[in-house]
Amino acid sequence: MRQLWPRKVGTKLLAVMLVGLGLSLSLALLAIWMVSRDATASSRALAIHAAENMALQVTAQMGEHDFLDPLPPFARYNIQRTLDYANRIKGRDAEIFDSNLKIVADTDHADLGRHEPEEWRGVLTAMLHDRQPRFFAEAARDDQPFHLQVAVPLQNQSGDLVGGVILEYTDLAEELAASARHSILVLLATSLIALLLMLYLAATTVRPIARAVRRLHGATRALATGKPVRPVGVQGSDELSELSRAFDEMSEQLSASRSAIETEVIERRAAQTALQDANTQLEHRVAERTASLESINRQLEDELAHGKEMERQLEQLARFDSLTGLPNRAMFLTCLDLAIKRADRSKSMVALMFIDLDRFKSINDSMGHRIGDQVLQQAAQRLSGCLREADVVSRIGGDEFTVILEDIADTDAARAVAAKIVAAFVTPVVIDEKELFLSSSVGIALYPRDSTDPGMLMTQADFAMYEAKANGRNQYALHSEQMASVVLQRLALENALHHAIERNELSLHYQLRISASDHLPTGTEALLRWQHPEMGQIAPGDFIPVAEHSGMILDIGEWALRRACEQHTEWREAGLAPGIMAVNISAVQFKQGDFVERVLRIVSETRMVAGQLELELTESMLADNPENAAAVMQQLRNHGIGLAIDDFGTGYSSLSYLKRFPASRIKIDRSFVHDIDLNQEDAAIAAAIVALARNLNIDVTAEGVETGAQLAHLAPLACADYQGFYFARPLPADEVRAALLPHTAAV
Repeated sequence: MRQLWPRKVGTKLLAVMLVGLGLSLSLALLAIWMVSRDATASSRALAIHAAENMALQVTAQMGEHDFLDPLPPFARYNIQRTLDYANRIKGRDAEIFDSNLKIVADTDHADLGRHEPEEWRGVLTAMLHDRQPRFFAEAARDDQPFHLQVAVPLQNQSGDLVGGVILEYTDLAEELAASARHSILVLLATSLIALLLMLYLAATTVRPIARAVRRLHGATRALATGKPVRPVGVQGSDELSELSRAFDEMSEQLSASRSAIETEVIERRAAQTALQDANTQLEHRVAERTASLESINRQLEDELAHGKEMERQLEQLARFDSLTGLPNRAMFLTCLDLAIKRADRSKSMVALMFIDLDRFKSINDSMGHRIGDQVLQQAAQRLSGCLREADVVSRIGGDEFTVILEDIADTDAARAVAAKIVAAFVTPVVIDEKELFLSSSVGIALYPRDSTDPGMLMTQADFAMYEAKANGRNQYALHSEQMASVVLQRLALENALHHAIERNELSLHYQLRISASDHLPTGTEALLRWQHPEMGQIAPGDFIPVAEHSGMILDIGEWALRRACEQHTEWREAGLAPGIMAVNISAVQFKQGDFVERVLRIVSETRMVAGQLELELTESMLADNPENAAAVMQQLRNHGIGLAIDDFGTGYSSLSYLKRFPASRIKIDRSFVHDIDLNQEDAAIAAAIVALARNLNIDVTAEGVETGAQLAHLAPLACADYQGFYFARPLPADEVRAALLPHTAAV
């Protein structure tokens, strides 16, 4: 057994080296596993924190008792904007789903309204059940790596579970994994250095020791067996010293080997310490990042708490009408676009309504903007009361409102809502204990039946609204191709009318008024004519309503009044006696706040004789607001300007209001004169009008006299004068001048 000792020594040395190498590799693998595990845990912790932070932001956009199904349109818009902001600023890819696993907000707008994929539903249902976060992976398109997802519960401000938030945290995991890989590379480099060092020790240390042991073993075995000892390189008495030095060298080599092993242990401990330091540094960075996120979250919460009122005010100014609180035009367009996208996905219909308040302008002009604003506020409340919670009503300007109805089954559903809106304005609006009567005209267009383009859909609803007005107001109308054709013609007429004045297409003709006593001219009435270069002569009955609706009647009416006064002055300066110059005034002109000042300025600038100017007003325009009409008329009469009530007898209020109006003339409507020789009722009405005017000291003109039989029946009534084709048709100024010359010569 003693002779085996040298072999055991070599084996133990080799065993020690292998054990050291194995221990180093084991420690390196253990460190790699710990780093990877900590990186995964840290990325999940950060993902949960980010998702819960986003859930808090979404909750802040909801009402106290709001649910995601259904979600009010404005809350849905704010939640979608929160996700879009997180995606744009921080690169977060997130989505919001309700308790039925339906997507209500997503950074990818194409997924709105869809349900969560089948492979996710088990995880999401479990999360909604126990309200604990869940982690899962999604295979991306085009064979890309898996995307890591985390799902957390979403509550409203009352703490009710309404759905969940899904956040992709692949970027967080990759960032921490990169840090872990760096640490692993450091550990592998350290282990490689240790391995190389051990190989170096084996080459320089173990081999010399083994050679010396073999020499000693051979000498010892030779001595033990009594065999002759081979020469060992030392002659004579120094052989024992040589053997001693060999043993001493072996001892020194063993000592050196022991020192190398200790150095290796120290280096291994240093590597372990470096690994621990790297792990500590990683934990420190994770803690710093967590603290930073918490600080940012607290700062965001503080900003939300301190800036919430300011944000609401800015949102109101940017998206909502400041008077009624309804969405403005910009918000309406956004809601219409979203409604159309949802209709495309669900294959449903959307109804768009344009609503105009009839008679609002007259109330606003006569009673002031304060009353008008209150009327609009009450109108907004009545419209909102006719709709479902998910429907959208907007004020897009003036007295015009829009309504968006989603998920309607057919046209009957849209008709039913329109009928409710019309009925809502039958009851008068009460302001300052005064009853104000309004009505509404509603136009309806359907998506996608009428159009798939939002802009064209708005135009069609607007066309339908004008059709409702044309049919007598206080009605609703659905868009039709025939209606669109009529409205397009009306628009073409309106566009052409814009250039009529500047292109000198408008002119005045003058119809003589004849005295009932001597059949001599007593004056003229200025009548507007339009000669279009392509459409030819356009009747006043066709273009005057268009001008009134578009507001162009203000410029046209003022031009006509000025031109008539200038013509009267030209006739007078030429030595003629044109008598009274009558000019028709539109209701839109008459309701101007500075109407009297405008008339007086034109009279002064054209050198018109105020006593020979007569303004013709229709009975209906005076009945709209009789108190204001009487005040304006009195101001004009105070300056000597005559006032005639045109088309008298056709309105419901003529007799009751006549005594309140300071009129100088009444014109019997041509509808009574036309059949006066055939219809006893028309004759009786004409006689009553003349008798009433005589008692009020007001002159009477019968217009529309076309036959001798009509004139024979009018003669006994003692009218002041006549007007009609029987005596003269409307003529240009030059021809009227020729008609006035004989009369002037007679004078």
